[in-house]
Amino acid sequence: MLKLIAKLFGTKSDKDIKRVMPLVEQTKQEGERLQSLSHDALRAETETIRNVIDDGLKNIDEQLAALHTRIADNPSLELDEK
Repeated sequence: MLKLIAKLFGTKSDKDIKRVMPLVEQTKQEGERLQSLSHDALRAETETIRNVIDDGLKNIDEQLAALHTRIADNPSLELDEK
């Protein structure tokens, strides 16, 4: 009975593989693109990626600081409001 259901709907493994395969293909394509870069171009690409990550982290840090301030300024907030 379970095998029939698995054939009709697929298993969790099948669903996971189907969900991950586009990411695998993107990773392969990006790897091929990066292999064709010179060392200097790769260093520049690395610096660009670092800047993107740093910008994202700054936004997160600012949000955390704002939340911390809100909680510190309002100690009577309920847990679900914090």
